[in-house]
Amino acid sequence: MGSRSYLLSKILQAFLTLIFVLFVNFFLFRLLGDPATQLLRGGSGASRATVEQLQEELGLDLPVPQQFLNYMKQTAQGHLGYSFVNQAPVSATIADKVWPTVLLVGGSTLASIAIGIWIGISQGWRRGTGYD
Repeated sequence: MGSRSYLLSKILQAFLTLIFVLFVNFFLFRLLGDPATQLLRGGSGASRATVEQLQEELGLDLPVPQQFLNYMKQTAQGHLGYSFVNQAPVSATIADKVWPTVLLVGGSTLASIAIGIWIGISQGWRRGTGYD
């Protein structure tokens, strides 16, 4: 029974951490000002109508609590938005980078394990020496 409650507490902790990260991520950009204006590079060359149109398209014209609920819902569904830099869905951009990341992390992990085992064996064979 103890291992089950431990597992549940870890799952709850991970869930609360995820909620906290999403909360900070959502409100961080609102501290910098209007997100639509920020997307338009400060809105210096954009008309008020352009800013309002972008706010409506992105749902930024809704009350902030409703925006947050929409953000949480879309994130849970895997809709991560559209990249204005790459002109592609964010999920597609992430998907393109998954296998190179797995290869890089996997390769470095295997190298770390091999080097660690080699150092451990070397330390064990030279016990009590200056190398130890």
